Amino acid sequence: MKDEELDPRFPLEIEHKIFVIAFYDDLEMKDIANLLSVSKYVYEWLIPLVYEIVISYPNHTWPPMGFSPENLLRYGKYIRHLLLSFGNELYLSHCPNIVNLCVMVWDDTPNLIPALSSMKIKELAINLGTLPHSPELFQLCANITHLDCVPQDWDHFIGPSGWIPHFRNLTHLMVPASEREGREIVEEVLQQLAKIQVFIICGYSSSGTEVKELDAEIVYDDPRVVRLLLRFPSHWKTAAQGGLSQWKFAEEIVDRRRKKVST
Repeated sequence: MKDEELDPRFPLEIEHKIFVIAFYDDLEMKDIANLLSVSKYVYEWLIPLVYEIVISYPNHTWPPMGFSPENLLRYGKYIRHLLLSFGNELYLSHCPNIVNLCVMVWDDTPNLIPALSSMKIKELAINLGTLPHSPELFQLCANITHLDCVPQDWDHFIGPSGWIPHFRNLTHLMVPASEREGREIVEEVLQQLAKIQVFIICGYSSSGTEVKELDAEIVYDDPRVVRLLLRFPSHWKTAAQGGLSQWKFAEEIVDRRRKKVST
């Protein structure tokens, strides 16, 4: 075959892989915009990746082009990881495929109940103290394996009519550090949550390392209890992108402790 008769194009599946690799290569948004403009089919390949992670948080918006109601209607189905600091039920009702939700909406949280009750998310960060103890949410609780109570409220969590019994499949729990996470409360939580593998007590920072271990102010007998410092919200985005999450970081600490005890 003559050289001029050779087809210079890659097979579509190879071309697809090339553009996906390019997308995940820590590109600036202007570079991603250039990729989206290459062709219609490249746009169709990449737009689900652009909206797979959405962050609505002051000075940390992603994707940078914003998250308007029009974008929500068009691209909400692609969202799997959502950090929400404004909005209402509309934002969640158009995002049926979320698996990881962080709700930083304090006043409007009860208005999200209709949308939350129908979701099948596995990882949730929310202020339980702003939610009524509603049977509509009990199935949502049963689906959750990773829970970040922000800010944590022990009375709503382990009180007489608390949330704990409804998180029957919870394996990972994180609460903000406070003056109340004493030994007795931690032990009570661990006793009530039979499947817990990791219990993180965390502080937050706006700078520095995304996640690091802190020395315990209280020495806990249980190796599953870990104190961390997190840089928010960048650590959340890193974890959503497949990077080192606080959960994995804490799991590694717990594993090291258990191996040390067993030797």
